[in-house]
Amino acid sequence: MSRGEGQSLRRMLILLLAGYATLIAISVTVLGAWIHERAEHTVWRAVLGAALQRTLGGPEGGEEQLKIWIGKHHELPPALSQLPPGLHDHWRFGDRVYAAYVLEEGERRAIALLDVSAFESEEWQTALFVAVAAAILVAALTLAMFLAGRRIARPFERIAESVEHLDPESSPVLTSKDAPREAVAIAQAVERLVERIGEVLARERAFAETVSHELRTPLSAVQSTIERLLALPDLGDPLRRRIERLARSVGAMRETVEMLLILARSPERIAGLKEPLELAETVKEIVEEHIPLLAGRPLRIRLSCEAQPRIEAPAALLRAAAGNLLRNAIEHGGEGDIEVRLAEPARLIIADPGPGFDLDAIAARWRERVRSRAPGGGGIGLTLTRRLVEHLGWRLHCRFRDGGGTVIELDMSNALLGKRV
Repeated sequence: MSRGEGQSLRRMLILLLAGYATLIAISVTVLGAWIHERAEHTVWRAVLGAALQRTLGGPEGGEEQLKIWIGKHHELPPALSQLPPGLHDHWRFGDRVYAAYVLEEGERRAIALLDVSAFESEEWQTALFVAVAAAILVAALTLAMFLAGRRIARPFERIAESVEHLDPESSPVLTSKDAPREAVAIAQAVERLVERIGEVLARERAFAETVSHELRTPLSAVQSTIERLLALPDLGDPLRRRIERLARSVGAMRETVEMLLILARSPERIAGLKEPLELAETVKEIVEEHIPLLAGRPLRIRLSCEAQPRIEAPAALLRAAAGNLLRNAIEHGGEGDIEVRLAEPARLIIADPGPGFDLDAIAARWRERVRSRAPGGGGIGLTLTRRLVEHLGWRLHCRFRDGGGTVIELDMSNALLGKRV
């Protein structure tokens, strides 16, 4: 949709406010005219009725509605002689209520009293009618403003709902034909931004996948050479230990490359790599693969499998993530036992006796180094592991251990298929 199509939000607001003001003006005018007409009828009825009564010789029962007093101050009743000149509404004289009008010329004064006792009930009826009419008017205007506001806000709410479910790798369409031009402009700007983000993500994934594939070839060559060297019968122990250390480093690099390859894929593509796994057997294999890392270290690995769950996950991802966590515990474990525990329902818990660390702080320091392009790579393995885990919807928790050390928990409960009996 082009920006020129659709209604203008400014025009809609102007029309809404103009209609609101017009409705209030018409309502006030009609209500004021009705009150004026009702008051006028009441006054004319009282005055003309009183005149007819005087002409016909007095009322049929009761007192006259209109009384006129003329005289000097001392000739008038005290209440009337003390009444100031002018109009007095709701003035009580005896047991009746009057409207009094006083004229004074020198010592003489003329006073007209109109009995309005019977009109008080009409005033209350009029006041009640006005209050009810005002309440109905307020309710009608509130409903009209609510409906109009919902109509104006609805296009923006649809845009917000669409943005919540946007896929940067798709071509989003957020605009609609009934949206105002301002909403269309916002939607089109968001569409262009999402398209640019999708292009950046595609380039990053393509780059990571290409680099990872390119690294696999030399790493495979190095690993093959190491295996041939280790197979030599006359290899001395010092040289063999160095080559084994090199083999472990190459293995760690292969795991990192594997993680990069997985992170380069979208979650939908990763779903195709999942396979049923016996988690306890996989964890045992990972522990056995890392036993050589304990050589020369005052550490032991204690493995306990309290659960025997089956999960659905990419085997390479699980090995990379769990292996990285175990290798980190070995490298920073200090002295003592590293406890590897598989708990219900599908939680891998690794506790080391080292000095302890904060996973969030490590990730923050690594992100800061990336932004500042500072040298140093400490913590990249754990950071990649965390991103890898979040990529699959798993949860990684880290806390300090009582008495020293760190406890890392990898929760794979959402990948659970069942438990082996």
